[in-house]
Amino acid sequence: GFARFTGRPGSDRLNWALLAVFSCVFYYFSIVVPDLPARNVVLNIFLAYFSVRSVLLLLGGPAELRPYARSAAYTLIAFFLVCLARLGFLILGNPARDFYGTSGPDAFLLLMYPAVTVMLTFSLFLMVNRRLLADTQADFKGRLEAETALRGALSLAKLGTWSWDIKSNRVSWSEEMYKIFGIEPETFSSDLARIMARAIHPEDRARVEAANLAVTKDARPEGIEYRVLWPDGSVHWIYAEAFDLLKDDGGSPSVLKGYAQDITARKNSEEKLVRSEKSFRDLFENMSEGFALHKIILDAEGRAADYEFLSVNKAFEALTGLKAADIIGKTVLQALPGLDKEFVRLYSQVALTGIPVTFERRAEPLG
Repeated sequence: GFARFTGRPGSDRLNWALLAVFSCVFYYFSIVVPDLPARNVVLNIFLAYFSVRSVLLLLGGPAELRPYARSAAYTLIAFFLVCLARLGFLILGNPARDFYGTSGPDAFLLLMYPAVTVMLTFSLFLMVNRRLLADTQADFKGRLEAETALRGALSLAKLGTWSWDIKSNRVSWSEEMYKIFGIEPETFSSDLARIMARAIHPEDRARVEAANLAVTKDARPEGIEYRVLWPDGSVHWIYAEAFDLLKDDGGSPSVLKGYAQDITARKNSEEKLVRSEKSFRDLFENMSEGFALHKIILDAEGRAADYEFLSVNKAFEALTGLKAADIIGKTVLQALPGLDKEFVRLYSQVALTGIPVTFERRAEPLG
C-alpha cells in the first residue's frame, strides 16, 4: 500500500516470502515448540522490519508526497523504537532487567504497542485524506483551468451552448449565448416563445419553428441558419445545431442540447463575394472587348500542349464568330483545328509566368 501511495514499485514476491517465513517461524514457536519469549522476539523483529521498510518507502517517495507522509513516518519510527526496546528486553534477559531495574518497563513497553498503533492509524488516516484533498484540489484546479480555456475558446469562436426543456418550453444559455443574441442576462427570459418573438428575424421565424417542430414531433434535430435582431436594430446571422436529444421514460423528446455560433462575418463575406461576382459577371458580359478564360493543358513532360475554353463573353463571340455553346469545355485545337500552336505557347507563357504579353497574329481557322 505504501509503495502504491508513493508510486514506487514494490516487490510483492519479497513481501509474500517474508510473510511466509514469519508465519512458519511463529507457528513453530506457537504449536510445535511453544515458547513465548521466542515468539515475542520473532513478532518484534517482524514489526521492526515492517516499520523500517515503510519509513524508507514513505520518505523515499516523490518530494511532493513527503509532506503528507511525514506524520505517518514519524509514528512508524516511534513504533520501531518500541520494538527495538522490547527486543533488547527479550534478548538480553536478566542483564536487561538489571538495566531497566524492574519488570515495570517491560509492562510499559507492552502498553506502548496499542498507543503507537492508534497513533499510526490516525497518522495513516491523515496521510490518505491529505493526499485525497490535494488530489481533489488539483483536479478542481485542472477542471477550472480547462473550463476557463474552453470558455475562452468558445468566446473566440463566438460559440455558445444551449439547453431546451421541451415540455416546459424553456431554455438555458451559456454565457456566450447572451453575446450572440445581444441580450443582457438581466433581461433574459427563458421562455422560448418570448425569445422567438423578440429576437428571431420575422422572415426566419417559420423556419426556426419548423426546425423545433421536427424535434418535438419526429425527434429529428437539424442544423439551421437564421437571423436575429439585436435590441439596437442590427441584424446578425446565427448557425444553430443540436447534438444531444434526451427522452423521457415514455420515449418522447424531453431535453434538447446544442450550440449556436455567430456567423455574421462569414455571411457578410459571402454577400460581398456574391456582389463582387455579379459585378464581375456584368462587366464580363457587357464589355466591348472580347474576353476568354482558358485552362492550360500540359503534356507528360510538363510542356504546354493545348488550352481549354472555360468561359467567353458576348464580345468574344461577336469578334470571332465562335459560339460559347459550341466551344466551352473543348480545347482550342479541337474547336479550331489547324490553329498555329504559337497561340498555345504565348497563352501558356502568360499563365505560367504571370507576365502579360501583347501580340498581333493571324488565326487562319477564323478566316
